[in-house]
Amino acid sequence: MKRRGLAIFLALSLALSLCACVRVKTEEDRVDDVVQQGDFTFTMQPDGTYSVKPTDWKSLPTEIIIPDNCNGIAVTGIGYHAFSGCESLVSVTLPNSIKTIEDGAFYSCSALKSITIPEGVTSIGGCAFTYCESLERISLPNSLTSIGMGVFSNSNAFVGTTYEKAIYLGNAENPYLYLWKATDTNMETISIHPSVSFIDHEAFDIVTALIGTTYKNAVYLGNEQNPHLYLWKAVDTDINEVSIHPSAKLIGCYAFSDCKYITEIIIPVGIAFVGDLALSSCAKLKSITVEEGNPMYYSEGNCLIKKENKSLIAGCKSSKIPNDVTSISDHAFRGCTSLTRITIPNSVKRIGDSAFGHCSSLVSIRIPDSVVRIDSGAFAFCTNLTSVMIPESVMSIGIWAFDDCDRLAAVYYMGTADDWKNLKYDSKDLDFENATVYYCADTNR
Repeated sequence: MKRRGLAIFLALSLALSLCACVRVKTEEDRVDDVVQQGDFTFTMQPDGTYSVKPTDWKSLPTEIIIPDNCNGIAVTGIGYHAFSGCESLVSVTLPNSIKTIEDGAFYSCSALKSITIPEGVTSIGGCAFTYCESLERISLPNSLTSIGMGVFSNSNAFVGTTYEKAIYLGNAENPYLYLWKATDTNMETISIHPSVSFIDHEAFDIVTALIGTTYKNAVYLGNEQNPHLYLWKAVDTDINEVSIHPSAKLIGCYAFSDCKYITEIIIPVGIAFVGDLALSSCAKLKSITVEEGNPMYYSEGNCLIKKENKSLIAGCKSSKIPNDVTSISDHAFRGCTSLTRITIPNSVKRIGDSAFGHCSSLVSIRIPDSVVRIDSGAFAFCTNLTSVMIPESVMSIGIWAFDDCDRLAAVYYMGTADDWKNLKYDSKDLDFENATVYYCADTNR
């Protein structure tokens, strides 16, 4: 009983000390970051531009043209699950200002037949066009540098370009930009077009007998000119070291997932794309290095970082996140069971889907007041997480963000109870059965 009383006292003391440093926002501080205009709602992004979503998807016209600005401010993003489930949507035209299409943006738009993706779009998030069962043609711009997992899953109406037993999606200039899927379930070899930039993580799921080229504990697919073009997978999950072939260009999703004994990895200068979850659940991984001169990625503090937007792609148990990283990408630390602590710098705006999922040794987390989004499953299955500090800057918390964090006892929210109620989140997700939520701004009033 004495121990329990002491624990409660210490928790309350910590809550008061954290809350003491909070400055309560005044009306002058508050900025209306959301604007509704007709069919669309625009939300301010961390970079000062707008993302867009429908105001009411039930009343949305079947054909829409998204504007390039809202009150003179550029519209550069299609929001997270923005048009998800808009089953009557048939045609979408995007403006040339769009740079990103976020996860699930057009998920389950089952009637969607036509969408124009302009040159200049650099990123399409995971599941962005999943279950778009009527979508027959899509032009993918050459400006793309990132495509998430499952982006076209269960969207099987595409008419692409066939080359050597595989179907590709792309554009008039390069119809082989994206290898969508294999067409022969029994093939043992494949020749991948040399112009490919991305390969779907399910591209070879139907193939049971595919044999690649093995080099130093990894299996590669490619073509006659470069048999090591695509690092497909590790030879098995019990390998304790790996050396990536210098001719490799792409590293596939899950490539080294669950390789629990590897301790270091060096990304060669020629790697242009690293797929999601490529380094997930590598419990002993402690060193991540990118060779100098790589145009797409760099390493710092044992983190793999994308140069274009300074987004952290993958980390490990010894990672120290640099102070200029802008986001922690989907699955970046997923399954890093040896990670006991991490400092998130005040430059980070977004914590992605399952970014720290299954980090079972993580005990506490302090989210800086630069963060505006915590996406779904961000800290799910952090089974030893006992406390978390959430700043008032956070505008949305995704579904299951703290799912199965059974030991979570204290949540320190830097805003007021009213602010907490106005957060965009799934109510079940933030029920926090075993935790007490401390509204730190209220204690300063």
